[in-house]
Amino acid sequence: DVLDRNRRILICEEYGGIGDMLSFSAAVRAYKEQRGGHITVRCKGGVDGPRAIILRRCEGVDDVTTVEVTQHKEDYDYIVNLGLAPAQGEMKEIPHVVSCRPESYCRALGIVVPIDLRARIALLDSERQEAQELLRTHVVISGEFILLARKSSEPYKDWTDSYWNKLRELLE
Repeated sequence: DVLDRNRRILICEEYGGIGDMLSFSAAVRAYKEQRGGHITVRCKGGVDGPRAIILRRCEGVDDVTTVEVTQHKEDYDYIVNLGLAPAQGEMKEIPHVVSCRPESYCRALGIVVPIDLRARIALLDSERQEAQELLRTHVVISGEFILLARKSSEPYKDWTDSYWNKLRELLE
């Protein structure tokens, strides 16, 4: 597909939680880098809701809307409807993580999976200062670190102890 910066694209996705949105944001950034265009993402929860606020700060997202796919079709050159599970049938060695893998979103969007799949979300200076103060006063770790959540809002996404043990081995 040719890089076209003028193409208007609507990407529709029904994410689960924030982890899904972060994975999705990495794929949207890759889509923009590979295909170009003005990317609008449809999200649930209103244009001023927390999901929309996060999406607006994602690199690669130009606009956020709550319109249904059937509305305003003429406003877009290309509509990508990922639905609820872009990775259906793509279960790997870790079956608990199905639809929220950045690689799955990339494949569902029809793009090459990039090497860098980190989520990039812009923070306001005030938010960055607040986070730095919180870390300085409450966390004994200095330098770079990774934060992992042990539980998910969806039980099927929770890792078993064997997965956590494997991760620990890989990090040691």
